Amino acid sequence: MALKVRVKGGGGIRRAISEISRKLRKANYVEVGYYAKSRYPERGTPMPLIAAIQNFGAPKAAIPPRPFFSKAIWDNKNQWADILAAYLKLTKYDARKSLNNLGFVIKGNIQDSIRDTVDPPLAELTLMIRKVVGPNKVPRYKDVIEARMRLMRGERPTGVSQKPLVWIGMLLNTVDVKVK
Repeated sequence: MALKVRVKGGGGIRRAISEISRKLRKANYVEVGYYAKSRYPERGTPMPLIAAIQNFGAPKAAIPPRPFFSKAIWDNKNQWADILAAYLKLTKYDARKSLNNLGFVIKGNIQDSIRDTVDPPLAELTLMIRKVVGPNKVPRYKDVIEARMRLMRGERPTGVSQKPLVWIGMLLNTVDVKVK
């Protein structure tokens, strides 16, 4: 779909170019990611910290990297310019709308990467914590102690989701888009 502009004379061309230029200046870039206003339930830990720990790992806490964010960028970055170009044409060069649309595409890429992450597998302690707290609940310190005790007694964490990154849905649900 191409932008069709009917122009008569030199003044018409200048006005058409000026109008496109004005629309393109409405916004300069899009940010997609996690913002400090989003916090992990109960503890209040900022989601950017949680996302960074999950993406890059935290060796001292025995949390391995699960590079969902990096992978989303790596796998999709070469398509984003073409997608933006298509949105610019579709919106008659409205930069704000086009960048917002692109932001939601990128958000979807990140969420798909979260859903697709399966490695490395969760630690046995993590699985036991999930068993102790039940589905989709945020564990507390006492739940971690309970999980450790059960493992020490020989209990195995069966019947819980072994899928990393999606237990309570915070990483999926707090990806945000901002156009500036």
